[in-house]
Amino acid sequence: LAGMLLGHAVLALGAFLVLATSSALSARILTGVAAAALLLRSRLFVTLRQRVPLVVGGLAGVFSLGWNMLAHAGSTTLLGVVGLALVLAIVTVAAGATYSRRPPSPYLGRAADLIDTLTVVSVIPIACAVVGLYGAVGNLGH
Repeated sequence: LAGMLLGHAVLALGAFLVLATSSALSARILTGVAAAALLLRSRLFVTLRQRVPLVVGGLAGVFSLGWNMLAHAGSTTLLGVVGLALVLAIVTVAAGATYSRRPPSPYLGRAADLIDTLTVVSVIPIACAVVGLYGAVGNLGH
């Protein structure tokens, strides 16, 4: 299992690198959704050798998404991305400090399960948008 998860993370890293070269909105959405799916799925594994590849792959996706957005951003978008990253960092540190002393609520775990399911299911339609399938189907009648 650990080897399969490592292989999955390596393939995801390669896909993130390819998607980072595109400036299309659908490629950015796919990168974000796939990175979130990897990070959310990693919480289901107990041992470090199973969890670490998914966390590293998910963080690589977040990094490639941030790099893509910053490379193609204007000054207003750049300010928004930096502000969002700062807020996300503060929330992460606060959650880590809080949940190091007490376990999270079962409702938070259930919400993470639902979001995990939604992200995994939404990867396929977004990938179809990235490869241009919807445009190709729309042009079949012409």
